[in-house]
Amino acid sequence: FIAEEGYNMLSADYSQVEPIPFAHFSVDDALSEAFTKGQDIHSRIASELLAVAGEDVRPDMRRIAKAINFGIIYGMGARKLADELNIDNKTAKEYIESYYNRYKGVVKFRESITEHAREKGYVTTLFNRRRYLPEIKSDNNRIKAEAERMAINTPNQGTAADLIKIAMINIHSRLKGEGYKSRMLIQVHDELVFEVPDEEIDIMPDLIKKEMELEKTRGQSPFKVVFIFSDRSDGKCHGEDIDHSSGIPYFSYDIRQFHDIRSIKKTALTRERLTSK
Repeated sequence: FIAEEGYNMLSADYSQVEPIPFAHFSVDDALSEAFTKGQDIHSRIASELLAVAGEDVRPDMRRIAKAINFGIIYGMGARKLADELNIDNKTAKEYIESYYNRYKGVVKFRESITEHAREKGYVTTLFNRRRYLPEIKSDNNRIKAEAERMAINTPNQGTAADLIKIAMINIHSRLKGEGYKSRMLIQVHDELVFEVPDEEIDIMPDLIKKEMELEKTRGQSPFKVVFIFSDRSDGKCHGEDIDHSSGIPYFSYDIRQFHDIRSIKKTALTRERLTSK
């Protein structure tokens, strides 16, 4: 995208937004520890599953761990994972079994959430939005298995969807109510894209950050929101290699979660530079 004259593109992107509620729901100590320490979850899983030191994790190893992690979140089986990674079914099955053996809270979560869906007929996100799954009692094994996959996935992906929708509503209300010229253009999965006039470029990141903090899940894991700036002159995004002397900041923010949703602790602005999403 190239902004109109006098405006700039600003992208606000949640980092690892779906694995975070997954760590909360699974109550798995290892996953929760990774997030509370600010670690990249995919790199940590790669290190533990592939038995390599953290600093030795290569991009291809991280890609394998990311596919496994999201595969588990989405209820993916060995065959689908094998297709995703272009590996044989036996290796894919071994990856999944190794994951479950190490992250035992995930196994308990899968069992408990599917049982809850069978008993109640629905599952909920952290914001208590329900998804009804009557198909989970189907006599058709394929339909039943699909409903079980949705039961596992919905609390995680649904929570991520709730979070960004709430942020969008609140940001739109502030932009309109307070007379800002900035425009929220589009949502792309876990990312919001804005068109920001020159005179508001120093204001918008903080405003957006505060509104994306307002609704918090009840876990202890940090969300991160990464802001990437693109000026009108070249349409290119500036993040890792941004020239700070230009006065255009590259921000990352920690959003801390608390068990009591009413106990909201504002977090300080950090200027750490993220090397991965």
